[in-house]
Amino acid sequence: MLLFANSSSGVRTSFLRKQLGLGTKSAHRLSNRIRLHMSAWDRPTQLGGPGKLVEVDEVILRHIRKPGAPNLDSALVMGIECEGQVLCGIVPDRKRETLHRNIKKFVAPDSIVVTDDWVAYRKLADLGFRHITVNHSQGYFNTEGYSTGKIDSYWAVVRRAMRGYHQVSQYNLWLFIAEIECRYNMRHSAESIFDTLVSHWPSVIGDDLEALRLKYDWS
Repeated sequence: MLLFANSSSGVRTSFLRKQLGLGTKSAHRLSNRIRLHMSAWDRPTQLGGPGKLVEVDEVILRHIRKPGAPNLDSALVMGIECEGQVLCGIVPDRKRETLHRNIKKFVAPDSIVVTDDWVAYRKLADLGFRHITVNHSQGYFNTEGYSTGKIDSYWAVVRRAMRGYHQVSQYNLWLFIAEIECRYNMRHSAESIFDTLVSHWPSVIGDDLEALRLKYDWS
């Protein structure tokens, strides 16, 4: 767990297998149990607030192994960032209904929402948000100086971690998303990430496990 807490790009199963003398299946199971524990940290239910900037974007993750598919596929992850904290979830598409539903659920009322100019983000004002768009084909910032740079920086962290895993099953993808999010959000904590994790052991079985999974499944 110490390795997972302090790594900047995740811990490979092959590394655990070699360092701990485990078999491949045992190392894989241990890795996912640690990720499951990290998924149970006390993540915020919403980000933002009156007058606060909230950046929203999606990223496509490659090399995802889906059940029954002969070739590796991809998955879509939506992210919300505010003041150095992020919330992420796996989404099925980039349709307006999907994006608006999750923004309404995870962004606090009266926030200022900053997105790119993807058509599905239009009419966010109907949900009560002030909406600012950035046309990336014209530049990194819009004419008012706003950007989606913070959530873009987080996507770089996600891609770097996922790149080392080569391929991830669709079934376990939420655990990897949870691991990266947990480590990122705790990076400035006064208490070390490891100390926080070992002092907190919530239930991760049965209905509690399904509730955890649904926190990262935004479909």
